[in-house]
Amino acid sequence: MTFSLPSSIVQSLPEDGPTRSVGWTPNAADRARRAAFGVVGLVPTSATSVLARPATVADGARLDPAFQLGDKIIDIFGDQPLSDETLPEARKKTVAAAYYTSGPNIPVEYVRDLSIPVPATDAAPAAHIGARLYRPTLNDEPLPLLIYIHGGGFGAGTLDSHDITCRYFATRGQVAVLSIDYRLAPEFPYPTPLDDCVAGFRWARVHAADLGIDPERIAVAGDSAGGNLTAATCLRLRDAGDKGPAFQMLFVPVTTAEPDGGGTASFATFAEGPYLTAEHIKYFTGAYLPNDEFITDPYASPLLAKDLTALPPAHVAVAGFDPLRDQGEAYAHRLREAGVHVSLRRHETIVHPFANSVGINAAARSAVDEAIGAMRMGLGF
Repeated sequence: MTFSLPSSIVQSLPEDGPTRSVGWTPNAADRARRAAFGVVGLVPTSATSVLARPATVADGARLDPAFQLGDKIIDIFGDQPLSDETLPEARKKTVAAAYYTSGPNIPVEYVRDLSIPVPATDAAPAAHIGARLYRPTLNDEPLPLLIYIHGGGFGAGTLDSHDITCRYFATRGQVAVLSIDYRLAPEFPYPTPLDDCVAGFRWARVHAADLGIDPERIAVAGDSAGGNLTAATCLRLRDAGDKGPAFQMLFVPVTTAEPDGGGTASFATFAEGPYLTAEHIKYFTGAYLPNDEFITDPYASPLLAKDLTALPPAHVAVAGFDPLRDQGEAYAHRLREAGVHVSLRRHETIVHPFANSVGINAAARSAVDEAIGAMRMGLGF
């Protein structure tokens, strides 16, 4: 039979909800930039290696020439750092960056925007948050589900900024994907974004039959800030005594909110980038955690949690050229020490956040494909 959502859970999104437009539409210059990034993705590696000279080398690895050329494109267009922008402009630039680097559209059989009710908490009122469901087939057979939590520094990112990424997961992994549009800081600082993600997971499990998914095969994944929220969601569900996901995937995750990145070498080495910088991290973390006492809260800094036992099996993928690299690896090691099954992969030649570049970069595709393979094994299909 053909899959369709019951009308009871298809709701119109509130006009002022988190899926509202950030007020950005591409102009001619934006389309030129997107084309430039697309061309870089088509150029053979032998040619990009020449064009990207002199090579950028750190910790014995060379930056992927395509990413290095992308960095040059950014310089040519003269973008100022996100940390120098107003919040509305930073949000626009996050959506724009996804437009430039995500590549062409990936057709998916079924895509539908939803609205998820979130209960009131001490920190925020009850609300409806946006979500987007992707299904790679119209067949109504229950599918494994990947709940995806987008990155963007806790204060930016939308369903649209990670749309191609979710489409890739759905088609390549042959899973349903539910993308969560949690409320953003600083309007909704910690713990509201996390509360929204936990509520989204619980809602998906309750509505498994309506969504056409198998409640025993749910994975949760996220990149950067979304990786932080993924790890914290697993912790919160465990501590509440809830049945958590069967698998978690953390891409270039923020695992500690400590100002120096936990004193890791990569935070110092790549403080000026490429792409993500220490100033970017400080800018967005400050919006998410306005009170310093939250920095050591394990749900804000999972790396600082005292107990990491009884968490879902994990795949942790970090980028070689990323200030967050070492804290992601440290979290994977702590999970392993706690008895959690973990696959850890350092993709030495690529940058933060590679999951958004699957449409134009072969190294990014390879990294995400590897994670999809780990997820499929973890979910048993």
